[in-house]
Amino acid sequence: MLRNLLFAIFILSVLGVQGQKDYIPPSKNRAVKKVVSQQGDTILAVDLREVEIPSDQQRKEFYTDLGRMIYNVKKVYPYAKITSEIINEYDSIYDHFDRKRDRKRFLKQVEKDLKDEFEDELKNLTVTQGRILIKLINRETGVTSYDLIKNLKGGFSAFLWQGVAKLFGSNLKDEFQKDRDDVMLEYIVRRIERGEIYVAPRERKTKLDISKLDI
Repeated sequence: MLRNLLFAIFILSVLGVQGQKDYIPPSKNRAVKKVVSQQGDTILAVDLREVEIPSDQQRKEFYTDLGRMIYNVKKVYPYAKITSEIINEYDSIYDHFDRKRDRKRFLKQVEKDLKDEFEDELKNLTVTQGRILIKLINRETGVTSYDLIKNLKGGFSAFLWQGVAKLFGSNLKDEFQKDRDDVMLEYIVRRIERGEIYVAPRERKTKLDISKLDI
């Protein structure tokens, strides 16, 4: 908000020195006004809405929250990226199986690979980190964690896991909303993607081997 105010003042300053013309640039909210002083000079004035300047305590709390969020995102971001990689790889293969039996075996292998890849590490995540991971998986794949489980295990299993998640304060149906609730999260992820925030690389442990499936 303060940045917008300073930008508005800068624009008005530029307009004010351009030859003192009578033309007033149109404004949707008509906040810009032409004012004639007692000395006959024409100046520009603008009605600005009230701006709340955060206190030192509010700024401190904001940066504390931001630092905590960055820490949590760095913790789970690699898991979301690898999940996206695995899903995209396996999804491209799944449709090639015509027989239901082959698809079932393939899905069991997918489930095993996901467990081998993440299970031990995900046990150590906090509730907050788990929520962030659910959001990031949706951001990376475009699919909620609930739908991922539903496609893998079926609707009833997804329903049961959703119940377990809610016991721990999470929701597998959570979607990533970069323009609403997840503005700060999106800001951090974009900085990671631009290389402005370093995230330690995490190599993928599992690799798909169709020969093991006996298909």
